[in-house]
Amino acid sequence: MVKNLSKKEKIIKSAIKCFNETGIEQTKIVDIAKYAEVNHSLVLYYFPNIKDLGKAVIESLIDELNQSTIKALEKSEQNSKALLKSYIDSTFLLVKKNKNKFTIWLHFYYKASHNQEYQDLNQKVRHQGKERIRSILLSLSEKKLIPSLSPELLEESTDLILGLMTGNLIIAMTESEKPTSYYSDQTYKIVEKYLLSLK
Repeated sequence: MVKNLSKKEKIIKSAIKCFNETGIEQTKIVDIAKYAEVNHSLVLYYFPNIKDLGKAVIESLIDELNQSTIKALEKSEQNSKALLKSYIDSTFLLVKKNKNKFTIWLHFYYKASHNQEYQDLNQKVRHQGKERIRSILLSLSEKKLIPSLSPELLEESTDLILGLMTGNLIIAMTESEKPTSYYSDQTYKIVEKYLLSLK
């Protein structure tokens, strides 16, 4: 049972637990209501169907990701060079703490491959990530910690860093032999080397 949350939040947290234990496609509203210790009709009041609840779960995970990266960036605000490392580390740390939510993220990306609502959510996640990376790169460039970036090179670098992070996050979530910190450190080293090589 999930305590000290609003009923709606409790239902969403319970759905995450049920999705992980039973599988997203196999989970029924009644299962979530039972785990949340609420009436089945209350779940339907907030979420008329499992699709709406699934979307709310994804939005909750996106919000969690945003809050985690914002906190990390606020801590490193004084040191421009540490911003990029903090952003990368915070994303990998969130993954490490939440490996049990990996199947939900994979399901989200699967849905985004053919469902417009999920494509829109995916674009939102990508846009937020790109904006954070872009602002970090601009800050590093302004402080002469990396070479000046043309608009085209800024966009290319942003896409490259986001792609590298996404790929390494997937590997980190499925890897059992190496710690998540290994992939975080390797991602940062590759990005740092790339940025310093720019002319």
